Amino acid sequence: MSLGDILKRSAEDFSAYPAIIDPRGETLTYHELFKLAQTTASWLSQEMGKNLPLVGLCAPKNWQSVVALMGIQQAGASYVPIDPHGAIQRNAWIIQNCCPLAVLVSREWAEIFEKVLPCKTAVLSIPHLDLVCLTCDWDQRVPLIENLAFILYTSGSTGRPKGVQLTHQNALAFVHWASETFPIEAGKVVTSIAPFHFDLSVFDVYVGLSKGGSILLIDHAASQNPRLLATYFETHKVHTCYATPSLLKLLLRFGRLDKFDHSQLKQVLFAGEVFAIEPLKELMHKWPRATFYNLYGPTETNVVTYFPIPEEIPEDRVTPFPIGRMCAGATGKLWRNEKLSPFREGNEGELAISGPSVFKEYLGSSVNQKSPFVLDESGNTYYLTGDWVEVGQRNNLLFKDRKDRMVKRNGYRIELAEIERGLLSHPHITEAAVIATKEASKATITAFVNASEAFQFDVLEINQFLLQHLPAYFLPDHIQVIAELPHTSTQKIDYQALIEMC
Repeated sequence: MSLGDILKRSAEDFSAYPAIIDPRGETLTYHELFKLAQTTASWLSQEMGKNLPLVGLCAPKNWQSVVALMGIQQAGASYVPIDPHGAIQRNAWIIQNCCPLAVLVSREWAEIFEKVLPCKTAVLSIPHLDLVCLTCDWDQRVPLIENLAFILYTSGSTGRPKGVQLTHQNALAFVHWASETFPIEAGKVVTSIAPFHFDLSVFDVYVGLSKGGSILLIDHAASQNPRLLATYFETHKVHTCYATPSLLKLLLRFGRLDKFDHSQLKQVLFAGEVFAIEPLKELMHKWPRATFYNLYGPTETNVVTYFPIPEEIPEDRVTPFPIGRMCAGATGKLWRNEKLSPFREGNEGELAISGPSVFKEYLGSSVNQKSPFVLDESGNTYYLTGDWVEVGQRNNLLFKDRKDRMVKRNGYRIELAEIERGLLSHPHITEAAVIATKEASKATITAFVNASEAFQFDVLEINQFLLQHLPAYFLPDHIQVIAELPHTSTQKIDYQALIEMC
């Protein structure tokens, strides 16, 4: 089975149901979406040949880009989604790195790529879409793994972006688990908030389509407009929402949720970063009929742990909830001191993951590169996530920090995420991000916070508050209040932008 079979089967089972809802006025039934995808596939095969290995997609999120995505799959090709709002240099680098023979793009991006790509290009019109096909003639192409479904590129915040090659089996393992865990009835509306180059979109598109759900497309502009987003939730009677905590907090703060009827909302999934307790409590109060879930997993594994949030959160709880236990099919261990060990309550280490959703290798992997995989005593392969966790009760994992965000100062190991959690437990701080910069081998810790309008900023008061939750050596060197924290195109806090501000 391939990802393309999901739409084919759903077109048979849910033919007349709405598959795609574009809030700007276009709705496609499953029958219409499948027919348009087949038309796109036939056109691609006719123009580019039947053995097309990889096709790029760089286009705004709307019904046409979904048709293009589905058409690539129906043609038997793999795809690489590229951020249509991304930097020119980054997007051009991604295309050069993966060498697709064709890229389905908006006309604006076609003109840009023609100027900056170092290969021969041509532009073909697609008769039934406003998009165009940019053909790329490469002198040499990069090898792809077998049964490749798509390539997602990492953010590249610590270096060059890496192309994560995910097979159909990788993606389907997650889709099947999520379909069973988060039930969606035919005709129920599922939001598609994450851009296609972000792994959260795999749930939005494929889990929703596999169950006959109606996918509500939220484009880049709408995702930055909380009031409009809240309106969409009411107008289209959203049933399931999957988003980052940053976006949900934006919706909570500026969406005026009390003005809308969101009683149809039954499932709220969040992932990508830690969700502070206070805004989570408030959002659950606004959406009392919904069940909330914390999901975890890097791009290389998709979701591998989850934690159902209890309906009632104790008033005295200030720490975020765990990232939870292993999903069905996934196995986890701790990597510490160059050794894998099983989970035991109270132990800490880098989380290592094995299972059917884990990717096989990065695009263009070299024998000279350090492998992200290790073997256990039985020869099973584990991926090292780079995330430091602690094993809690009943093997629920507590996320501590990224391994590369842990710093040492005066002999103490400091987790920057721990400082963020302390700041976020302050009743007037709505968002916080902490970075470390080094000069002459000395680490300087700077905290950026966003606070409610009623808050009178006082560094001494904040430090005294932090001392109630953290040791004194955790206190940041500087605290800055800013109107809005920068975010990446995948709706996470942009730490690199904060570093550049220092």
